[in-house]
Amino acid sequence: MISEEVQKFASRIGVDICDFDREHPVSFRIDGDLMFSLEYRKSDQLQNEDLTVSVPLDCILSLRIPVAEYENQELLKFLKRSSHASVNLIPFSVGASRNYLLMMTDIPFDATSSDIENSILLLKRQYEEIISYGK
Repeated sequence: MISEEVQKFASRIGVDICDFDREHPVSFRIDGDLMFSLEYRKSDQLQNEDLTVSVPLDCILSLRIPVAEYENQELLKFLKRSSHASVNLIPFSVGASRNYLLMMTDIPFDATSSDIENSILLLKRQYEEIISYGK
């Protein structure tokens, strides 16, 4: 189960996590300044209309990126790279909230601690490529 794998990942990086569940997302920094979060989606299952089929929903790994208020060029740079037409290291979506951009990717329920770590590293590398693009 993903909760146990998150615990394994945390112990590998030397962090003690008491709980990881819907009410207790996990936030951590990488390289001193990149803020990541791992959280469950709001609902446990995606169900069809007659409730005969349900699929577990993934967790979300997000990277929070500070940006200056109304910095539309930075947002556009990330949005262009999140397109299905772009070849990315890892599939991701982009969101914005106040003075932050969010790069988000799904972590499946059957992910291992290594899968979680690899997703973090790939999302970080994708972020670095986008930031350095055009400099």
